[in-house]
Amino acid sequence: MSSITLRRCTVDRKTGKTLYDRIVEEAQAMGETYLSAHEIDVSFFRATPNAKGNIYYQKADGTPFVANFIAEIGSEAQGTCMEGYPRKLPAMVLALRCPTGAPVALRTMFQDGAAVCDTLRTADEKLESEKNECFIVTDIVNCAGDEVEDIIVLLRLHPTYEIPHSSGNGASPTHSGPSTPRRRVVKVGSTVASRESEIAGDAEMAAPPQVAERKIGDTYPPSTLSDVQGPAFRFEKAVLTQREYHDASGKLIAPGELYASLTEGTLVLATVSIATYIMTDQNTGAPKKIYHLLVDKLKILDHGNGDTWNPPVPTMPDHHQSPKKRSRDEATDAAFNNFSAATPSPSQRRRR
Repeated sequence: MSSITLRRCTVDRKTGKTLYDRIVEEAQAMGETYLSAHEIDVSFFRATPNAKGNIYYQKADGTPFVANFIAEIGSEAQGTCMEGYPRKLPAMVLALRCPTGAPVALRTMFQDGAAVCDTLRTADEKLESEKNECFIVTDIVNCAGDEVEDIIVLLRLHPTYEIPHSSGNGASPTHSGPSTPRRRVVKVGSTVASRESEIAGDAEMAAPPQVAERKIGDTYPPSTLSDVQGPAFRFEKAVLTQREYHDASGKLIAPGELYASLTEGTLVLATVSIATYIMTDQNTGAPKKIYHLLVDKLKILDHGNGDTWNPPVPTMPDHHQSPKKRSRDEATDAAFNNFSAATPSPSQRRRR
């Protein structure tokens, strides 16, 4: 039994419950504010695409769709990316997996929450098939097998950097059709039935005690992150912003503490939203459809057993190094140098 399982499954003498027992009770009490209770086109819907063609999701009353989700942070190999140098997108990524040693109820809630995200794609496939469309697809969920432990849900944190006072908020396309070339996540629990009344309002996480010296919206220099140094970074106005990320005691987690706080095995509660971005692939020119699960706020429920993330400082190529001279083709050079047939001869002036 792992140390995580032992800690979370040990019965407290005062309450007679384990940590997982208490978490399951609170999660079930969230009702329709929990992600697994929802279903696309039943309890939440696609909003009208914005000017860029991107799609966000809303509830029946038109308010933005958000829900709560409990999961465990996975490894770098599973997709977690905690570093200050953006690879493709300017945000860190948490690969969420089923909590280690979780009871059946929590495992079911994780799988059903993942299925809600996964059915976005299957629902879109039907629409694309009718319109004869096809896209290069990036999904929220990766599923390598039939077990709940094989499911990975990718959660995007807020953009790492912000400009203060800024305004504004060769692969082949995946064939659109009824089938999808990978495993899909199937719900274990019951789906959401048609409702006579609108879905309950947004979930309200318990208000944790605030740390006096920190508040949401505070800014920090980018160098607060240990790997943000060297010539790869040339910031002028960008800053790190204090997000609503709380540790287990309710204190705000500063950007410089994320590497030590959000380690592998950490159990988190996240309020999430969903977005679908539609764009053109720069290499092939083919249309792309990218599904993102976006964090709104996050709270640590139990610490993990992984090491502090220690991303390397990115390096830049040495532009001052003289380029390596290529060997010359002497015969070709000689022919070029000796070429004179096209040299115009001196003009002779006609005498009158």
